[in-house]
Amino acid sequence: MEDLKDIIIELDNTKFDKQRQGMKIYEHWADIVDKDTSNVATPILINSDDILIVAVNNNVIFQELTFKKVEMIKKINSIKGTPHIKDIKFKIRAVELQY
Repeated sequence: MEDLKDIIIELDNTKFDKQRQGMKIYEHWADIVDKDTSNVATPILINSDDILIVAVNNNVIFQELTFKKVEMIKKINSIKGTPHIKDIKFKIRAVELQY
């Protein structure tokens, strides 16, 4: 029987590996999308179902990236060291109102 401490360490390492692999997506984001789009869309999370969540600034970017989703997934999954992404979900980020 495995020691509880070893199980916890293994789970933490698995979680850390996924976060570290996710950073590869962030590092290559301007190559995955284009440079201009990388300024208005940001990868923020890979959920437990291997779905990448991307925050976008507005509906136009949301729609544009929706059409490019399959291409983006292929690019991400071709980068060595990144986690396998099954899908991408886009969320419009909240806009801060300034007065």
